[in-house]
Parts: sequence; structure tokens; C-alpha cells
Amino acid sequence: MKKVWPLLAAVWLFMLGNGLVSSLLGVRSTIEGFSTLTVGVMMAAYYLGYLAGSRMIPDMVGAVGHIRVFAGLGSLASLVVLVHPLWVHPVTWSLLRLVTGFSLAGLYVVAESWLNGLATNANRGNVLSLYLVMVLGGLGVGQVMLGLGSPEQYELFVLVSVLISLSLIPITLAPSEAPTVGLLQKTNIAEVYRVTPLAIVGGAVVGVTNSALLGIGPVYGAQLGYPVAVIGQLLAAAMAGAVLLQWPLGRLSDRVPRRRVILGVTLASVGVALAGVLVEGSTSALVGVMFLYGGLSFPLYGLVISHMNDWIPTSKLLSAAGAPVFAVGVGAVAGPVLAGGWMSVAGPVGMWWFLVSVHGLFALYILYRLAERPNIPVALQKAFAPLPARGSAMVATRTPWRRTRYRLPTPRGIRSIL
Repeated sequence: MKKVWPLLAAVWLFMLGNGLVSSLLGVRSTIEGFSTLTVGVMMAAYYLGYLAGSRMIPDMVGAVGHIRVFAGLGSLASLVVLVHPLWVHPVTWSLLRLVTGFSLAGLYVVAESWLNGLATNANRGNVLSLYLVMVLGGLGVGQVMLGLGSPEQYELFVLVSVLISLSLIPITLAPSEAPTVGLLQKTNIAEVYRVTPLAIVGGAVVGVTNSALLGIGPVYGAQLGYPVAVIGQLLAAAMAGAVLLQWPLGRLSDRVPRRRVILGVTLASVGVALAGVLVEGSTSALVGVMFLYGGLSFPLYGLVISHMNDWIPTSKLLSAAGAPVFAVGVGAVAGPVLAGGWMSVAGPVGMWWFLVSVHGLFALYILYRLAERPNIPVALQKAFAPLPARGSAMVATRTPWRRTRYRLPTPRGIRSIL
């Protein structure tokens, strides 16, 4: 299906811009003398806007259509980026990040729902896998682009604006019609929590840890005195780990009781975060730690979603899918603030201690759930769901999961999409 490539190209471009601007603002904030707690609040504003947008923008799409929403909000996001270097103040930047989060939520809603509408049961697994690579790969490459200029100058902000603006071209000129927007399934979070509380708690943990790493990670690197190019490489290593380890962890969870895999990944995340405390003086070792931590913490979302799918009846999967997405959003708002507070007290190493504490508490909760309820038989588990934690609420409530094994797209699979 050649029709999916314009959408994937749009996702790649605005993820490049999003990855670059998140690191750029973190480093520039440190240069401007913002406290880590202030930076945490500023980064939390982005996720607050994103959370609001993911809930409100589907109604806008239903009213005016996919293309108009994407073009309007993409233009707004591109404009807002250019305002940052004009008014350098924590309050101004927090408001701008709020608008950016709202706008980028719209880009996700349009791209994901449109992509999901184009996919068929025959190629949906490959399409979602390619989408995952575009999202995480775009974020990673965007981090590396931080080394293309100086955060103190205007050029990198212009580059972000250009990338977001370029993402409008594939969507607005796409050769296919946008999908018809139907009514979204209503999500009863309380009901999902009663059936599978681990999915809701796990979603919140993913939101807290991922947003802390992406929002405060650049500040962490800047406080250690690393040049901007190295900071970008550190965060790119985390994204590379997320892409490369997603598949083996997913395969493992299809063959072993899912909660045991989640527990193992969580405990391994504790160990890797502890290693981050010890190796902050070695750049090469820290790159390895970032790779492993990203490879463990980011795929955790797919594991949590798959666990929910195992327990929720098939007839209610669509209505339940938005619950962990909402939990991720709430956690993402809190993550940068809490991590920034830890760093204000303990210094740069506070980021790792914060991640150790969150994953450690989650591991204890998983042990409690294992004691409360036996594992579902492996034969009854559904397939691993390869989704990034940044997926919008709209696509989560519209994705019909298939009972097929998760696999990365093979050359033959890619040709079937073409």
C-alpha cells in the first residue's frame, strides 16, 4: 500500500522536530539559569497540553476533517517554536509548551487515525511496526540534530519550525482521501482498573519515567557539562534501544506469562538506573546505560497494553484502549516535575535515583498483583502490541487488534505495504 508512505513521512518529519526541540529547550533552559524544578514544570506543561489535545482534538477532526486540523495545528506548532527565542522566560515558555503539546497531539490524532484507516488486517502488523520505527527513530535522530548548531542561537529553533512545516506537505498532498470519522468509544477507566489494575498503574509509570527521561534528560547532560552533541547522542541511544529491544521483549512476552516479563523488565530497569548513578563520569558507559534503559523502559508500554488485552473481553477492547493512554498522559505531566525536584536536591544524579525509586515501587506492586491473582495461561494470551507510549487516545480507541504474532517488518512485509 503506497498510500501509507506519505503519512509515515509526515510522522518522521514532525518527530524529528519534536525530538530536537525537547532537547534544545532543556539545554537552553540550563544555559539561561532555570532551576531543574522550573524546567520540570515547563516540560510538564507540554504533556498537559498534549493530554488535553488528545481528548479534545478528535471532536475538531469530526467537525472539519483530518487535513484541515493537521494543517492548522501544524502551522501553529511551527509558529510557536519560533517565539521561544524571542521571549526567554519560564512562564512564557511554559505557555508555549502547553500550546505545542496541544498542537502536536493534533498531528498524532490525524496521522495515527488516518494510518489506521488505511491499514488492513493483512498488513496492520507491519504498518504499526513501521509507525513505531518512525516515531522512536525520528525522536532519536532529532536528538542527534542538536549538535548541528548552538542552543544559544536562533538557527536550531528555525530548523525545528522547518521540519514541522515540512511534515504538512505529505499530509496535505496525500493521494488518498482522509478516512471517515466515526464516534469514538467511551473509556471507563474505573472499569478497566477493576479488571486489570496493572495496566493503569503501568501506564502511569511509563508516562512518569519516559517524560522524565525526555524532559529532564537534556538538563541532566547539561549539568554534567557535556557538549550539546554528546547530549543528543545520549538521548538518541535511548531511542535506539527502544527500537531494537521492542521486538525481542515482545516475542518473549508472547511465550512467557506476561506479568513475569513486565516484572523482569522493571527490575532490569532498576539495575540499569543504578548503573547510571555509578557511570556518570564515563561518556561511553553512559551511552550504554542510556541504550539499555531506553530499550527496557519504552517497550514497557507495549507490554502493559498487551497485558490489558489479555484480560479485557474482546468486545470491550476498543472502549478500554484509551484508559492506559490517559494514565500515560497523567503520569507524563507529573514525571518532569518530580524528576526536576529530585535533581534540585541531589544534583544531576537525582534523575537516576528518581527512576530507581519509580521502577522499584512498580516492581513491588507487580509482586503484589502476582500474589493476588494467578497468571493467565500463555496459550490464552493475545499478541504483543507494538505501540509507542506517545500514541494518541484516538488511535488507541480505534485500533482493532489481531491475534497474530508480533514481528518486525521483513523485506517481504515491506513490499506488501508498497
